[in-house]
Order: sequence, then C-alpha cells, then structure tokens
Amino acid sequence: MSHTEPPMSPATTANILGLPRAHLSDGPMAVHDLVAHGLPGQTLTALRARLGPGWTDQMLARALGVTPRTLQRRRDEPARPLSPEQGSRAWKFAELLTRAAEVLGDQRAAEDWLRLPQRGLQGRVPLDLLATGAGTEMVETLLGQMEYGVYV
Repeated sequence: MSHTEPPMSPATTANILGLPRAHLSDGPMAVHDLVAHGLPGQTLTALRARLGPGWTDQMLARALGVTPRTLQRRRDEPARPLSPEQGSRAWKFAELLTRAAEVLGDQRAAEDWLRLPQRGLQGRVPLDLLATGAGTEMVETLLGQMEYGVYV
C-alpha cells in the first residue's frame, strides 16, 4: 500500500471473506497471523457468494492467481485451510474490492470497474493486473488517484 492510501478496514475485508471480526482485534498483526496460519477454506465460498452475477469462477480464479480447477478443489474442501499465498491473495483481492467500492460508491460499481479496461492503466483490465505484485500496486495507485481527484 502506498503512503497516500488510507488504511483498509480489516473488519470490512474480513466481512467480504466471511470471517468473524473477533479475529482482528490486534489490527494488522492479527491479519498477518490469520493469513499466515491459513484462512479457512470456506472463505473462497463466502467471497464468491458476495460477488455479483457478472462474476464467473474463471474471473475469481484469475483474481486469486489460481486455476479454476484449483478454486473448485479449494471450495470442495472447506475444512482445509488456504495456503499463506492463497490466503494472502484472497485477502488482497477483498481489500481491493473494498477500496474500489469506497472510491466508486458501491460494490457493484467496483466489480464492474475491476472487469473493464481502464484508461489510467493504459487500457488494461484491473483484474488482469492482479496476477503480479507490480500490477496490483498499479491498481491500488490508480484507485488512490481517483479518490483524490488526480485520475487522468
């Protein structure tokens, strides 16, 4: 996260992932510990349920950096915790969705924005950029620019 961005609400991110807020009482360190120890597998089912009808499993898999088959396998095993990498990507996607909803006014607008080419990203689709840390940072930066009115 760049220095110009306000901190994300861990409670809002946890809600998108279907996690109880009680786990987050210690702030960022609690988030780190939760993700490092493995988010519950059912967070992927909760996340998918909170996305609108325009989202496909293929799109969610892309956002999480997994194959659609891996996404399905993970949802079929809800008791098995996510790996730290999978959990980290799920948390980051939920954070970005929350941030985009704050900037654009609601979650549906945020979901549409994530799926459409954006001029501020040289015509690239934000969802496609989430495959790398650098791409994710560009999406975060653009949201910050939009929030502060410096979007071009």
